[in-house]
Amino acid sequence: MGTSFVPDSWIVGGNGVVWGVDLDINTVLTSKSGDAVIEFFPTTPPDDPGLLYRNYIPVETGDPYVVSAVVQADSIAAGNYVAVAVGWYNASQALISVSYAWNAPLPSTGAWHNLEGEFDAPASARYARPLFFKANNAFTAYLDTLVMDNGRIKSSATLSTTHVIGAGIYTIHFDLENYDFGGNYNTGTYKFTVPSLGVYSPASLISASVNPMPANGYWLAEFYVSGGGLPAANYTFSSSTKGTSVSIAGLDTWVVSGTFPLALQAGQTIETRINNQTGKLLTVAVTSLFTVTRG
Repeated sequence: MGTSFVPDSWIVGGNGVVWGVDLDINTVLTSKSGDAVIEFFPTTPPDDPGLLYRNYIPVETGDPYVVSAVVQADSIAAGNYVAVAVGWYNASQALISVSYAWNAPLPSTGAWHNLEGEFDAPASARYARPLFFKANNAFTAYLDTLVMDNGRIKSSATLSTTHVIGAGIYTIHFDLENYDFGGNYNTGTYKFTVPSLGVYSPASLISASVNPMPANGYWLAEFYVSGGGLPAANYTFSSSTKGTSVSIAGLDTWVVSGTFPLALQAGQTIETRINNQTGKLLTVAVTSLFTVTRG
């Protein structure tokens, strides 16, 4: 099935990446005319023995996985399809099924485009292989980078600038995405929308300061869940007072964090909010972070 290729370098580990190759963009290794299935399980191990190498990638049943590729085509006519995919294998490394994410067609020729698919490992899957597909004889497809990530981390965002918060309850403006598997995080509303029924764990790390904190002031950090036709709920994970601060350059400063596993339904949204009862402006630093994981 397909053709094996030896990559010139490897992407393994870090940010949930479980396997990947970075092919030489100047030497197109995978130019294919006609229908083609490209499998990546080179018989030659990577040059760096310190990197993790596997022909079969161990996977966890029910976990989401994201396969992404950088691709190019010499035609975008109707019927010219390319796809990233995953082959799923059982404990004996026998093929169970293949999951596809088709693109029909790429938006333009002569340029490289990102192509991504998210797939859940089926019940009997114990291993996987990332695949790249091309269908239709009328064009040639080119592949540069192919990466398979564990998609359990659904979204992660930080702040592009400090967020100054007045008195009352405000959603923190996490407007700079680190990654967003599935496209469920909105940088305009600062909310993650639950795509399907399941357990999701929001987590936040907040660095904040007040100049200075009054003796009787306080602020709360919470996750706020709403939407989906269900009652809204808030989950407070931190209560900060004058006595819990550290003085830095004359500012009362805190670094707080929290997480909650929540059983949620499709359409519900999650955001991180601050209830500022300090009587002063509260500044949230750009080092703050908001993530949502599934499971």
